[in-house]
Amino acid sequence: MAFHTMVGVENGRAKIDLYGTFDIYAVSKFLISVETLLETPNLDEIEVHFKNVNCIDSSGLGALLQLREKAASRSCVALLCDYSGSARTILETANFQMLFPTRPARIAEAEKILVEV
Repeated sequence: MAFHTMVGVENGRAKIDLYGTFDIYAVSKFLISVETLLETPNLDEIEVHFKNVNCIDSSGLGALLQLREKAASRSCVALLCDYSGSARTILETANFQMLFPTRPARIAEAEKILVEV
């Protein structure tokens, strides 16, 4: 599946849904979406949703760091949401949960709770 994004804004909250492989070939599409969203007046946060991402490479991780920097320069918070599977493994291995507020996929959280009990 070719990488693409779906973008929406409501009440100061933007949402970017990512689809496919978030790699070097996807970064420019992602950053165009980010730049477009950051032009929105009164934007408080940008949620990046990974539910439909099957892989992230180092270029994708770098693009997320660019998002974080650009959002912060506009007093906006970038959040990583709905990640599980390989996306979760990559984001957590890179310690992105220390750099971004996160909302992991609920299914993944439920599996974690079941394992810990």
